[in-house]
Order: sequence, then C-alpha cells, then structure tokens
Amino acid sequence: MFVRDGTGSDRYFLGAPRHFVAEEGVVLRVVDAEPVWTRRPVSSSQVAPVLVDTKPVRIPRPPNAYILYRKERHSLVKEAQPNITNNEISTILGQAWNRESREVREKYKAMAHEIKISMLKKYPDYQYKPRKPSEKKRRMRRTACDTLTESTSPDSLGVPTPLSSA
Repeated sequence: MFVRDGTGSDRYFLGAPRHFVAEEGVVLRVVDAEPVWTRRPVSSSQVAPVLVDTKPVRIPRPPNAYILYRKERHSLVKEAQPNITNNEISTILGQAWNRESREVREKYKAMAHEIKISMLKKYPDYQYKPRKPSEKKRRMRRTACDTLTESTSPDSLGVPTPLSSA
C-alpha cells in the first residue's frame, strides 16, 4: 500500500497498513481516492487506567491422611503400571487404604494433623471455602467428557503390597 502524506508536503510512503497507524496519526481511506495519512485530533478525555486483577492468594487446603497416603504411594503404582490412569490409581490406592492396619492409618492421621497445625500457624485467618455450586457443575461437565475406554480391575494390575509403617 502507498499513502500520501496529509501534512501538506507532497510525500508518499510505501508499506503495510499497520505501519501507518501511530498515536498521533492514522491512514484515511476514501473510496475512489488515494489513502492519506493525517494527524488525529488530540482528545481532551483521559484514558481510563487499566485495572489489575488483585485476587487474594489462595491458601491450599491441608491434606488429610488419605491424601498423604496416596501422594506417597502414587509413584509405586505408576512404576508397576506405567499406562494406568490417575482415576485407576485412586481406585487401587483407595482399596489399599481400606485394607491398611490401624497403626498405618494413625501414622498418616498424625502427619496430617501436624501439617494442619503448622499451616494454621502460618495462616491464622485460614478458613476453608468450598467451591460454589456453579463451579462444581462446570468441573463435573469437564470430567464427564473424560470417559475410560478400558476397565481394569485392581487385582490384574500387579500393584505392589503396601509398605510397612516405619
């Protein structure tokens, strides 16, 4: 595209249209006439300041005993069955958790309690805020699309036996 300078001189510019837009000027294009670059009138109104979204930092919920158990043993199941999904891992570990002895469960419960106490010291004003119903629905719709193509029983996966408590 070529543009004639609209400031009074007889100059022409060659380039893409995006090169002819600036803070103080713009290219005007009129039907049956050559495009002209001209200065924009300075407006007396001020531009509104850009508002920055200042969301408060989300404090993570302290993990419960099962979450700590699952976190610790997730990699063991994944090593035994690399192609397994997280849903299947949760099913397997949930069944393993239900078979665990009272001592093992108490160990994880104590760990969860310690983490919760330290978190409450760090964030004394922490209060659990459950998800809104609309957000729950949105998350459920998203996960409903993720259907399992294969069903695998926990016994056929060769999951290692739970580790003994230390």
